[in-house]
Formats: sequence, structure tokens, C-alpha cells
Amino acid sequence: MPLIPFMIVGGITVLLAPLLLILLGRPKGGKPRIEGIELDKDSDEDVIVTSEEIPLDNGQGSDVMSSEHEFSCCAGNELSLHRSHEIEMGLDHALFPLLEAGIAKSLRKGMGLEMNERITRSVKIRFNVAPGARNRYRIIWKQQRRRGSLVFKQDRQELRLPFEITYGLSHEVESLPGSA
Repeated sequence: MPLIPFMIVGGITVLLAPLLLILLGRPKGGKPRIEGIELDKDSDEDVIVTSEEIPLDNGQGSDVMSSEHEFSCCAGNELSLHRSHEIEMGLDHALFPLLEAGIAKSLRKGMGLEMNERITRSVKIRFNVAPGARNRYRIIWKQQRRRGSLVFKQDRQELRLPFEITYGLSHEVESLPGSA
């Protein structure tokens, strides 16, 4: 994927140049110079937070059985930087919290995501089971994960500081094969 200078793409369009120049100052011999942010192509993936199975037995029933259930889940938006020995040697340790804060601020402006925010969702679901049937269902709570890298140049060497964000909270319901 081509490098996008000081931008995050895919729903986020945030210019980071002013923030990063403030954090790092102008590049001088040996200091890192931030080139931009690069998101990994097709890096979006679902992350399962939790799941729960619901067995419903209407094996002895002669009418349709209805059963209403309420489910809730709590998860947080998170940003994590993946430091490597190469990056740690090239950057002052005091810069990592500043870089993390800068990325978090950009995500807040670009996607409306507040890092370390707790999200709680609740849902009521009505299940119907035919007479003489045994059904199993599963509710799955999940978040999205996206990976990318801050791209640096220092002493003509390109360095990458990988990061990932985990955000949102959604659910899906599956009908499972077999009887309860």
C-alpha cells in the first residue's frame, strides 16, 4: 500500500503533520522524521469479545414456544503500539506516550472514537421453537480491529511503529445445528 503522508485513510482523513511537528520538532541530524501513517490493506477483522449459547427445548410441546432473552456486553476502544527493539533504540522513550496520544486524538477527530472508552450494548431477542423441536442459538459479541504503522525516517533508514486499534461493539445471532 502506498504511503499516505500524514493521513489515515479508510474512513479517517486526519492531517497529522502539525501535531507531529509539535511533538517532535523539526528534524535535525539523527532525530526521527515522521513520514506518515500507513494502514495495512485488508487489515480489518472481527474480534470476538464473548459468546453465549442458548439451548431451547420444546420437545414435549404441542405449540410454538416463544422465549425472550436480554443480553448485554461491555468492551472498550483500545489503541496499542507494538514496539520493537529497532524502534526503541531509535526513539526517545518519552515520545511513545506522546505519539499514542496524538494517534488517539486523530482517531477521535477522524472516526469519533474515544480511546479507552467503555461501550455497553444491550439487546432483547425473541426465539421461537417449533413443537417437538430442540434448538440452540449463540449470540456473539464482537469488535473491529484495524492495523497500521507510523512510518519514520531516521538517518536515511525507514522505521515502522506498528499499531492496532480495536473499536466498536456489535452482535450477531447464530442458529446452531443439532439438538440441545
